[in-house]
Amino acid sequence: MAITRSHQRARASDPRTHHAPLKSHTSHATVSDPRQPSVAGKRKRNAGLTKELAALGLLPKPEKKLYDGPGERGTGMRVTNQGTECTICAETQTPREFPEIATLGLCNHASRICRTCIARHTESQLSGDGKWRRVQCLDCRAKQSKAQICKLVWKEDFKKLEAFAKAKSDQLHPRYRPCLSPSCNRGQVHRSRGSVVTCKHCGSRSCFRHRVPWHEDYTCDRYNRSHPDAKTTRTSEQTVKKLGKKCPGCAIYIEKDGGCNSMFCSRCHTYFNWGQVKHD
Repeated sequence: MAITRSHQRARASDPRTHHAPLKSHTSHATVSDPRQPSVAGKRKRNAGLTKELAALGLLPKPEKKLYDGPGERGTGMRVTNQGTECTICAETQTPREFPEIATLGLCNHASRICRTCIARHTESQLSGDGKWRRVQCLDCRAKQSKAQICKLVWKEDFKKLEAFAKAKSDQLHPRYRPCLSPSCNRGQVHRSRGSVVTCKHCGSRSCFRHRVPWHEDYTCDRYNRSHPDAKTTRTSEQTVKKLGKKCPGCAIYIEKDGGCNSMFCSRCHTYFNWGQVKHD
């Protein structure tokens, strides 16, 4: 039976018999535009831009790690008829005054020492060189890091410990100079190349080279030649170098006044043998 033209038109218009054109399987290679920067080029450009912004001080400063300890010290926390007695201060206190076992780190025992006594003990262990690695638990002698101590003591005590540790660490710096004012017991690291050290706390001035109050109207060279106190200063320095020896740990001069050759530096907690250290 022959198909007429009308039937062909109807069959072509029927959606059930309509077929979509076949897709071409021809692959086209992607050609990169040489004018566009590469990924490595973008990273290098961004790194350079970040460095420039940091040098100009336009980048936001990173946030300091927040204190995550027990918080502020409360009032009226000590009691006399209930609670736990601290094995150090022998005062009976509420449970909040004692660290929880979960915050004791390497220690696997309940704390019998209150937070205040832990802070005092930590300060005594930082008194040498300000290094947190020397801090140990009073009960089991386990090592306690700075982050660990942060969880054990009150916020105000931790801030004092941070400042105390930094001050002790600065004292071991070769360019550290204590303030010579009688009313100031601070000190600082002198990072300037000049000889005048100006105290950041009280404003008094001293000489970095001679370790004396600043000599007005005298340069350091002129001070050595003609100042009345220069001879006394040189004599004292020579006596110290002649009788004392430098500590191998912090380079401070130590004088031996008797006993055996086993020495202990009270500044940096270094043990050394007197006979094995030479005079300058």
